[in-house]
Amino acid sequence: MSRKRFCAECGDTESALHNNFCKSCYWKLNSLSSLKKTKIDLPYCLNCGSIKLNSGWTGSNTHEEIPEIIAYSCFNNIITKPTSIIMIDSISDIHWLNPNPEFIITYEIENSDIASFETHSEKLETEIKIHGGTCTTCVKKKTGSGEVTVQFRAKNRKLLQAEIDSATTVAFSLASSMNVESKDAYLSEIIENHGGLDFYFGNDLIAETFIQKLKNIWIGHYEKNFKLITEDADEKRVYSVTHLYRIPNIIPTELIEFENRLASVISVNKNGVLIKFLNTKTTKLTKKWDKLVAIDPSPELVKKLVVSENHKENSYLIMDMNNYQTEELAKDFFINKLETSQEYDFYKWKDNYYLPPK
Repeated sequence: MSRKRFCAECGDTESALHNNFCKSCYWKLNSLSSLKKTKIDLPYCLNCGSIKLNSGWTGSNTHEEIPEIIAYSCFNNIITKPTSIIMIDSISDIHWLNPNPEFIITYEIENSDIASFETHSEKLETEIKIHGGTCTTCVKKKTGSGEVTVQFRAKNRKLLQAEIDSATTVAFSLASSMNVESKDAYLSEIIENHGGLDFYFGNDLIAETFIQKLKNIWIGHYEKNFKLITEDADEKRVYSVTHLYRIPNIIPTELIEFENRLASVISVNKNGVLIKFLNTKTTKLTKKWDKLVAIDPSPELVKKLVVSENHKENSYLIMDMNNYQTEELAKDFFINKLETSQEYDFYKWKDNYYLPPK
């Protein structure tokens, strides 16, 4: 007497099997396709619509053509069997007013290799972000001279993502507005370099305007350097120009030592670094940003119980609940009253206790 074959996962005896699994269970346990990258970033030319693919710049395209060209170029981002059929299912709307438009491509992948099963299909989504700039062809059309570089850096650290986003938004906005008046006022490329960004502008006017915009956001150090690159036919010297703008190494919420007291960085702005002293909660703006460094290692965070309040001595008695050791704290060191019978987290630094900033 022969036994009926059954699915090794769900026990179904009525459905066709492959490798001892029915179609439903097989595709729950196996995937037909996957993506090498779920998010892809591509440069595109704001002037002619050319897209920079692995093979190079595509040449001029309209806004209507760009999504489909990118969709087909990203077929190689899909990992699947050679016998699978890849189709573009849908492309989401694109907001072209955004300097870095984003959209989603949905692919449908079909395969009929398993004879005992019906054709199987899956859908995958790829996020696309395209960065506006200028292609090499348009650069050559616009100017025969070398581009102007602006190096945007932070002292002794990498730029934060918020700083990168702010600077690139300013650069794209300038290129879009100034290019109307001057065709040389373009942004051709942005390259991440040494933890910062290198912006390549078409002329010195847009580069210096960009520097001024950065100064209006963050205090920092500015340099302008010239390098002789050649002499033209009339023996006129041709220089390349590089601007450098370096912002402070400290960032908001970091703890620093300032005027021999423990302080927290509130913000870094065009006027300086705004800090708050932890013991008095008073704030101070300083322009001496290059002297500020984060405390390393960070102050020890300890938990203490306020046992009592000594009005005569103007102090608090605090206790460590781990070893029950007690010590006196001067009340004048805290701007807010500490409640007795309540535990507090303190920063202990240089034998003093500070309440952490909220």
